[in-house]
Amino acid sequence: MAIMATVTRRRDLFPISVAGAFGLLALGSRLYAEEAIRWSSAVNGLSIGLHLEPGLSHGHLLIFLKNVASTPKALFVSVGDVPRIEFTATIPDRKEFAIRDRRIYRPCAGLCDLPLTEHLNPGVARKSTFAVEDLLYVPPQGQYINLGILLRQGSSVRAAFEVTEQQLKDSGVLPEDLWLGRVVSGETSLNRTYPGPGARKE
Repeated sequence: MAIMATVTRRRDLFPISVAGAFGLLALGSRLYAEEAIRWSSAVNGLSIGLHLEPGLSHGHLLIFLKNVASTPKALFVSVGDVPRIEFTATIPDRKEFAIRDRRIYRPCAGLCDLPLTEHLNPGVARKSTFAVEDLLYVPPQGQYINLGILLRQGSSVRAAFEVTEQQLKDSGVLPEDLWLGRVVSGETSLNRTYPGPGARKE
């Protein structure tokens, strides 16, 4: 019989705060312009933010999961080292494509499928970084296309984070008052920012 284990970490080192009148978001030693992060509306005390780093030949997407509630939150954040973040690309004619992390296609043995949970204190955000070249659209036929190419061709991207009771059950994660719900960031592209589903600016 397989034994499922859950790794739990605490996230209370990098509180996010607004830096006065400059409208900057502080995360550890890095500052991000507040308007550059496309935040979702809060769902059950959690908000997701998306920021597109410049230099798209080797650019990055930064994803923030922020506890906006007054009490700590426990999150089912990843399976192995692959964060449970969904990406959707929208091409200029508004067709949408699911984007996959390259890491899910590698061979898996042992700890790479171990579920990971983290605790976020109030006002704290968890940051994940994704290289756009490692985020892929995989069509039913033909070769994959990385997100960097789609962005350079005028597409936009948004991110989502979702946890359901069925996902917890399927992953063998023990119930511990984990956050449940779905949050969707605003949309962003190389040229402009779109008001995505439920998007807001903090």
